[in-house]
Amino acid sequence: MGCENDEITLKSGRNIWVLARTDRDGADLETVLQTAGAVLSRFLGRASPSGTRSIFEVLQSPKGEEDTARFVIGAARPVVVEAFQADSPETALQQRPLLSEDEPIARFEECPTIRTVKAERPWYVTAEFDWRAPTTKAAWPRRAVGPLGFPVDTDHGLDWLLLSAAHRGPAEESDTDLLDEVSGETGELIEEAAKSLKKHTAPILWTLAAVGAGGVALYLIHRQSQKRKTAA
Repeated sequence: MGCENDEITLKSGRNIWVLARTDRDGADLETVLQTAGAVLSRFLGRASPSGTRSIFEVLQSPKGEEDTARFVIGAARPVVVEAFQADSPETALQQRPLLSEDEPIARFEECPTIRTVKAERPWYVTAEFDWRAPTTKAAWPRRAVGPLGFPVDTDHGLDWLLLSAAHRGPAEESDTDLLDEVSGETGELIEEAAKSLKKHTAPILWTLAAVGAGGVALYLIHRQSQKRKTAA
């Protein structure tokens, strides 16, 4: 399960990831959790089998407990995320979360290239999820964004980096989807928004909408909600 081939192995059942996140944007806990959903959508969504993706998967589930976030991302259902920031640069290394040695662990130190995150007081983000697909491999998760907001191919000064991962055995939660996670009214708005996208968006724009799924989804849900209020 290691990173000798610069890859992460996703096994069916319960998985846990520990990621490091930059502090260069001065993000608070809420922002860190929200952006975790977006970046995990890139990592886990791209690894998911065709047909399991949803453009609404970066919407946060209301079922998440306090100081956590919950998402439905492709074959990773659900994804529960929590995070904390290191107290200081001096204590950052010792505060890094460690996975149990009783579990098969993959670590970024095992990768062919050692990578770094741009942070003085890094955020540590833990994501637990049930992988509901066959075992698969994907490129070792990491991401950097340049000044203009475009991805940058680099090994140092990263914004996100998977530090370690482990497989814990069978799935621990019942399967779910986004409509199971939200209230009935919100679910209806999501369905209406999806129909609106499909009906009014040309194929090339549909692709662009999928790239910016979170903003598009939130905008359309808000618009449908406003229509209902106007009609009432």
